[in-house]
Amino acid sequence: MFKKLLVGLAMLTSVSMYAVPTLNVYNFEVKNDKEASYKSITEDYVNKTAIEQGVLGLFATTDDRDKLNSYVIEMYNDYLAFFLIILKKSN
Repeated sequence: MFKKLLVGLAMLTSVSMYAVPTLNVYNFEVKNDKEASYKSITEDYVNKTAIEQGVLGLFATTDDRDKLNSYVIEMYNDYLAFFLIILKKSN
């Protein structure tokens, strides 16, 4: 998973030397009794945010070795795209 992510990031940065993609990786520990709620919230977030302008990729995954650890990985065109989406979500 991370190899694919790094290859994708390398390809994106090689396209334009002026655009510097922003990558955010969030790690969550999700208890078994909250798993259904977490999946619902995460799916809603991914579906609404992935279509925004400036979003290169948005992924949610669970660690195969430890099912309690979940990750959300966000890739944006640049910091400005990330910042504008954060502003839009806060209003």
